[in-house]
Amino acid sequence: MSGNLYLLLNLLTLAGPFVRSFEPRVAFRTRWGALLPTIGVVGLLFVAWDVVFTHLGVWGFHGRYLVGWWVLGLPIEEWLFFFTVPYACVFLYDCLNYFFPLRVQPAWARWAALCVAIGSATLAVHYSDRLYTLTACLLTSACMAYAWFTNPKYLAQFVRAYALSLVPFGLVNSVLTGALTELPIVWYDDRENAAVRLGTIPFEDSLYWLSLLWLNVSQYEWRQHRRKLKPKARTTH
Repeated sequence: MSGNLYLLLNLLTLAGPFVRSFEPRVAFRTRWGALLPTIGVVGLLFVAWDVVFTHLGVWGFHGRYLVGWWVLGLPIEEWLFFFTVPYACVFLYDCLNYFFPLRVQPAWARWAALCVAIGSATLAVHYSDRLYTLTACLLTSACMAYAWFTNPKYLAQFVRAYALSLVPFGLVNSVLTGALTELPIVWYDDRENAAVRLGTIPFEDSLYWLSLLWLNVSQYEWRQHRRKLKPKARTTH
């Protein structure tokens, strides 16, 4: 079982949201046309980051918990992570919007984005010699600065989904970082981060996740909007 642990985590993460995608009320499967290209494009960005940082030794993987298939220096389970976790959390985002719609965009959401942008930029300067902290903070700051300037109508919905997604993401990430195993599935070189852990999870992972979810949600909403604007093909009789 230990050799399949990371794969099992991926499958368990995906199972519930995938099955519920066919539920008629939310009908999440009808939005795969917007979701799947989004996950693919954003996933490539984060895979590239992953490949480089694995090569540099910023983080790595213990083979004991992997099936043993590697692509570009990453285990196949790590590739799957960038599909299963965004899929599950965009599903959560859509369900929250369906069952608990926000009729008015609250002003606090924009200011929350600005505070995160400024705070992340400050941390990037302070930890400019820590590669993971620097890059995670810079990307988060850029994402939230963009959110503040553009103030999209779904910003509060994103903040809500991110806050709630920290619970399942934290559970999965705790297992990945060694909460239940003798060795962590994913290890980190603390010389390249702030060496601040939330349990077993590096603090930077919360910012990494914010950026990953924001890029998926914003691209997903953009593609949804484009699909709605696309004129329907005329039929001839």
